[in-house]
Amino acid sequence: MKFPLLDAAARAVITLAEQECRNASHYYLGTEHLLLAMAIAPPPDVARFFAAQGVQPWQVKHALRDAMQTPFERTWQGVIITERTKRVLE
Repeated sequence: MKFPLLDAAARAVITLAEQECRNASHYYLGTEHLLLAMAIAPPPDVARFFAAQGVQPWQVKHALRDAMQTPFERTWQGVIITERTKRVLE
């Protein structure tokens, strides 16, 4: 996926989110994958936000993984970006 207007940190989050999507056998890239990526490797501003909220990144990661749906049976056609994720990235 190409997002030329995003900075390097944002592109790194998207790349990690896509990998986590695949790791979970999900065919879509949703906002939960973006948040999961930011919990696994938090950019400095996200780390500060978590700290300000009194939340550890590992807590976010565990809560998301527990809450994420199990994969559906579907023919693999690559990762699809959800409409909500597209709006977030825009």
